Amino acid sequence: MATYGVGRMSEYDTPFQSGPWQGFYVYGAGRDQARHRQDLRLEFAEGKIKGTGLDDIGPFSVSGRYDVDGGRCSWTKVYMHRPMAAVFYSGVGEPEPVIYGAWALPNGDRGGFKLWPGGTGGLEGVGAREEADVPAARAAGLIDEYA
Repeated sequence: MATYGVGRMSEYDTPFQSGPWQGFYVYGAGRDQARHRQDLRLEFAEGKIKGTGLDDIGPFSVSGRYDVDGGRCSWTKVYMHRPMAAVFYSGVGEPEPVIYGAWALPNGDRGGFKLWPGGTGGLEGVGAREEADVPAARAAGLIDEYA
């Protein structure tokens, strides 16, 4: 894990880069657990995150915050066709750059996610960066910390 907070880093030295991002969220348990691709366009500025994206459920918007020194971020994902169906995300940014963490629904369902900068593409793009699984125990701790 990166050590932020040792001196002040600029927003250009962090994993929080504006532009296209791709990755996956994990949903289900046991044999039913699966990775679901998501493509996003995110803007990181002055501690705020905003953006749009698309996954297998549909188009969504993103709004949240990030901390350059602490390397933490959190946002709410709201589906355009289901404005009352919000998903809370909480993550850690690392220098690769990559953001990983956990998501949670109001009903208590939760899982992990992993995102990295890059353009849109097929599921093969997900396979290229999924060699390091989302650390579930760490991810669950992130949700509890920000909930």
